Amino acid sequence: VTLMKRPGIVWMLTILVVLGILITIGSSIYTLTKPYISTVSPIAYYVAIFSLILLIPQIIFIYFFFMLKKSSLLWLYISFGLGIILNLIAMNWIMVILMAVVGWAIWDYVQHKKIDGQPVFT
Repeated sequence: VTLMKRPGIVWMLTILVVLGILITIGSSIYTLTKPYISTVSPIAYYVAIFSLILLIPQIIFIYFFFMLKKSSLLWLYISFGLGIILNLIAMNWIMVILMAVVGWAIWDYVQHKKIDGQPVFT
């Protein structure tokens, strides 16, 4: 599959993940550099730090996903799994459920998507 012939879902998810990465960077840096650190709860402070660290597997995941590699699933498990754990610790239940559903949908797409009877992800 050439660059322009990637399914629309691959392009859309790649753009959404890249935007999410940029938003995470912005919000984490804002949280970590607030002038009045006492206004930031300790949990929010550590969540911001771990969110920045979790960007590494997210970037690797989206690269392999965009390149249509089945190995993107490993990085999906790592990035979404750690993200779910982080949100469980932060007691952000809506994000836990959302990440689980989106992670499952991406897994299903990578496992089952075919074009002309051939799997898209190799």
